[in-house]
Amino acid sequence: MAEPHVVSALRDKHAEIQGRIREAECELARLRDDLSAVARALIVFDPDFDLRTVRPKRPARRGKWFGPGECARFCYDILRPATAPVTTREIVERAMVAKGLDPADSRTRECVQKTILGTLNKLGEVERLTLDGGAAAWEVR
Repeated sequence: MAEPHVVSALRDKHAEIQGRIREAECELARLRDDLSAVARALIVFDPDFDLRTVRPKRPARRGKWFGPGECARFCYDILRPATAPVTTREIVERAMVAKGLDPADSRTRECVQKTILGTLNKLGEVERLTLDGGAAAWEVR
């Protein structure tokens, strides 16, 4: 027979997952109702509109380290006063230190780097340069 604490922990985990599934099913039903309402509104405004032409859009996922607009402000705060192009590595290291993250944690570093690169690529005033050796560097135009 299994240990009672193992059975108890597995029972609790099973109940937790059941609860999450029930919550997700309720959210799915709500989303389907919302989609149906929007589809009906589209047809009211344009009876010839073909709903099959609408492609699903992947929702944007927010990073967990930066608030809205914070990453862009952080990048500008580093790049504007710089007298020379700043490498992606330098920006990532400074961001991790500023956020109290461990720069030695490679998984977190990779995620922060992706967030910062995505932000830098969207900033209109920022230009990407390639340094000798292939490293990416950034400067404000």
